[in-house]
Parts: sequence; C-alpha cells; structure tokens
Amino acid sequence: LNYGYNNRYLLEASARKDGSYRFGKSQRWGLFPAVSAGWRISEEPFFKETRAFDFIDNLKLRASVGETGNDKISSFQFLDSYTYMQGKYPDIWPDFFPPVIENESQINLVSGVFPNYDLTWEKLISKNIGLDATLFNNHVGIEADYFFRTTKDMLRPRILSIPATCGRKLPDENYAEMKSKGVELTLSYRGNVNSFGYNFRFNISYATNKLTKLDVPEGIADYQNSLGKPLNATVGYLAMGLFQDQKEVDDWVNQFGSKPNVGDIKYADVSGDGEITEGDQLQISDNSGAPLVVYGFSSNFRWKNFDADIFFQGAAKRDIMLGEEAMVFFRAEVNNSFAYLNDYWTPENPGAKYPRPTIDYSNNNSQNKRAHKTH
Repeated sequence: LNYGYNNRYLLEASARKDGSYRFGKSQRWGLFPAVSAGWRISEEPFFKETRAFDFIDNLKLRASVGETGNDKISSFQFLDSYTYMQGKYPDIWPDFFPPVIENESQINLVSGVFPNYDLTWEKLISKNIGLDATLFNNHVGIEADYFFRTTKDMLRPRILSIPATCGRKLPDENYAEMKSKGVELTLSYRGNVNSFGYNFRFNISYATNKLTKLDVPEGIADYQNSLGKPLNATVGYLAMGLFQDQKEVDDWVNQFGSKPNVGDIKYADVSGDGEITEGDQLQISDNSGAPLVVYGFSSNFRWKNFDADIFFQGAAKRDIMLGEEAMVFFRAEVNNSFAYLNDYWTPENPGAKYPRPTIDYSNNNSQNKRAHKTH
C-alpha cells in the first residue's frame, strides 16, 4: 500500500505471511508487517524559495519500522524422532558404545532431539532513520542511515543452563534476545565528458550488537557469561609476551599444570591464584564473528557501446583465532606451509611474533580451542 501527497509526503505499508515446514502446524505461520514514511524537504515552498539551497536537487528524510522472520534451523525439531544405529560413530557420536552380543554389534534404537512443540519464528524488528540527497545537478549523491534492531525469540538450544547429563540432544527454543545498532553511509558521483560517462560509488557501515537475554545459569564464572556481551565475543587468555630466558620461566607461575619453556607464551594470572588455569580466561575480543566495519567501492565507465565495471569490497575491525595448521608450526607428520610462522622465537630472534615451533597441540602455546590476546 502506497500513498503520496503533493509529491512531498510519502507513506508505504506492507505485510507478508510466511509459513515454514520447520515448525509445527500451530506455529507454522508468521505475519510480518512493515511501514515507512518519507518527507521530501526539497519540494517544500520554503526550500525552493531559499537561494542558499539551490545546489541541492533533492533532499528527503525517511523513517521505517518493520519485522521479518527467520526459520534457519534443523528441520522437524517439533517431532519425536528415533534413529537406527549399529556399530560406532566416532565422528558424530564419539561416546556411543553399542551393545555387543556374541562378538557382534547390535542394532540400537536411539532417540533424536527432544521435541519442542512450541518452536516458531525468530523475529527481527528493524527501525531505521535515513537521509537521501542529490547535489550539484544530480552529480553527487548521499545516503545516510542509522538503524536499531532487536532480534526476539532467537532460535538457540538451551545448553547453558541444562547439564549435559540430560540424556538427549536439546532442541532450539525461542528464548534469547539481541540488540544491535549501526550506521551506513553511501557517497556517489556521476558525470560525463562528451560521449564518455562515469560514476563512482563508495559505501561503509559500522554495527555492534549485544545479547540482552540468555539462559545464564547461576554461579558461573564471568568469562562464561555471555549476557550483555556481543554475540561473537571470544573468550581466551591474555598473552603478556614470550618467555625470553629460564629465569623468567622459573620466576613465573605454572601454566596449565606445568612449567612452560623458554620461547613459550606467557599468560596473565588474571585470577591472582598463583597459576594459569581456565579461571584466568576473559573476553579478549568482541568482534570475532562478523566484522564491525564493512566497506566497498564500485565504478562504471561508458563510452559509446563499451562499458567497464570495477568493484572492490573489504572488512575491518575483526579478530580471528588461528587454528589447525595455521597455529602449529609442525602438526604430526604434516609440515606447515604458512610463511608468516617463520617469525618464530629463537635465542637469536627474541622479538618474534610467534612462540617456539612445536609439533602438536599438547604444549603451552597451542592448547586446543584457546584464544590468545597480546597485551
């Protein structure tokens, strides 16, 4: 539904109804409305009568609010399901040991996910205010937006507050909530010289988020509590540098139950208990998932019946954690091929970026799934 008055005041409303087979019959359908409004300030009489605004061809203020749905989860979690299994499945179920009768593995009936009959749509409520402008005979374009989003009824399994001894795989539930906000800016320029035309376009966005509702159990350590933190926050140990000599090793605390070696990473004793353990972890990054900044540049050139396009995009403000071969210099019998690891610690290279080379994950520098942040 669209409405416009005097080419100045604009209103648009819409609604869509979506259904998904991933939800039960009573929860299958979702209604998602949206409404937007615009004010073309450049069409107002006071604007046209002001000579100082002559360089502005179009100026529009707009605002919108809308809701969309998400159903991207595993299918049929609202059904009670069972699976026939025989033998061991180390890749998908390492702790499963089938019964054996007369030296033969028996067929088992294994329960699937615990059914959730109330499973339904995750909802994203988006609010936006923006400004559009074209200047200097439509050569220059500006688009600026500020948005605020609330994700309600997030689809996540309640694995934090329910112990692993539950006995069955837990289904997704509509219980978590996340708020995000950000800005977007697009600048463009277009022109021509005789039969040669060109245009350039640059865009950049910055966005943050934090979890505002989560199933946080009582009595957990601060580093285990994701409430109030970004969705993709990384927990790990704070690295203070590398051990340079044996005296520095002897004067420091045990790390993960033993003394480290010269050239190893030196971790901060955050808890102050005189040893490095899991309790010394903390949030070391709030942008290890989607980057906080995304930008892009595009251009187009036209001459008679020929045209050419150039496109470039990038991201910034994102931390990543090295893993697998990217983290360990030698892994079992597989040699690492990443050139950056050549900057490893030796007595002749004390200012190295990476610790001494090792052959597996069992040492101080490559504890499995542990992140390190340089202080």
